[in-house]
Amino acid sequence: MSARFLSSTVNVSTSAKCSPTKAKEAVFVPFAEGGFGSSGATPGKHHAGYIEPIHSKVFKLALSIPFRKGSVFTIGDYGAADAQFQVIHEDQGENDFNSLFRRLTGIIPEPPSYLLTMDNVYAFACGTDFYKQCVPSNSMHFIMCMMSVHWLSQLPTVYRDSIYVYYESLKEEKVALRRQAQADWEKFLLMRSRELREGGVLFVGSPAAYMDQKTCRLRHYGEKLVTLMTDVWKSFTISGKIARHEFINTNFPCCLRNTDQIREPFEIEGSQVLALGQHLLPK
Repeated sequence: MSARFLSSTVNVSTSAKCSPTKAKEAVFVPFAEGGFGSSGATPGKHHAGYIEPIHSKVFKLALSIPFRKGSVFTIGDYGAADAQFQVIHEDQGENDFNSLFRRLTGIIPEPPSYLLTMDNVYAFACGTDFYKQCVPSNSMHFIMCMMSVHWLSQLPTVYRDSIYVYYESLKEEKVALRRQAQADWEKFLLMRSRELREGGVLFVGSPAAYMDQKTCRLRHYGEKLVTLMTDVWKSFTISGKIARHEFINTNFPCCLRNTDQIREPFEIEGSQVLALGQHLLPK
């Protein structure tokens, strides 16, 4: 496998992910007219500016993928939420696939669906989380994953004083988060290496941590959200509105990695990712 990998680490705001709902309790509720909501048109417009500088590069990469005329070009959109080509929209089983297909068929009209304007394009859904293999080996030409890989396979530890790790968090909390985040990132890459065809491309966009040049502290754009929610949840605990275990149960199972952590599986000696032929493309 000589699959290539384009890393696009962008700094953007984060949003909380809803708790999984049991299938027997699931009820379809439209996000609102025009697709407003966490998986609708609004965040897409906000995030578009971060991706605009590399649009042309992504399209050039797609055109460079080896492809036999007359066969099917397969694209995977991992962590799709509700969003002759074959497009596979992947997300965990609890995802609102009802909304996804209502958007694709135009029942929810915004944003406009590519299925309504393009012929010979076929869309499918995959209800398997991306820490497992989602499609057959050697089947994908192009896989993209936007704003999803920060969600971890499980909560790495219990944050006793916040909903997510922050500057004053205990050292053991920070270590546990990094260990889980790197294990999950490597597993994500290994699963994709199985799925990609020879010469295929994996494109990932992720919210990230960064080094503040003024304070020399590692920061991320979700800090205001984390601070606000932590303060509110603490006040609820003190006032008795919620119990201590409820505060703990609001911990975020995610990680805002920095650039070095994103690059690590491609640079460390003995990496399984490198052994399978994946490598970073130059900027």
